[in-house]
Amino acid sequence: MQEVYWLETVAHSWNQNPTPFLWAGKRSARRQRTRGRSHQHRLGGSGACTIRHIRTPKTILQKWL
Repeated sequence: MQEVYWLETVAHSWNQNPTPFLWAGKRSARRQRTRGRSHQHRLGGSGACTIRHIRTPKTILQKWL
């Protein structure tokens, strides 16, 4: 029961002073830059890019399907 009371008080204080949301912030600028690099291929989730597509070897399961 105390958790519910705590969550209600936190939600009430958040509603009084909400976090401002920027539509054209840093994340938007980063996405625009990546869209400009459409000729590059992403390598997994590392953020690295290559100009040529790197072929990945097929797994044994993919060979049989």
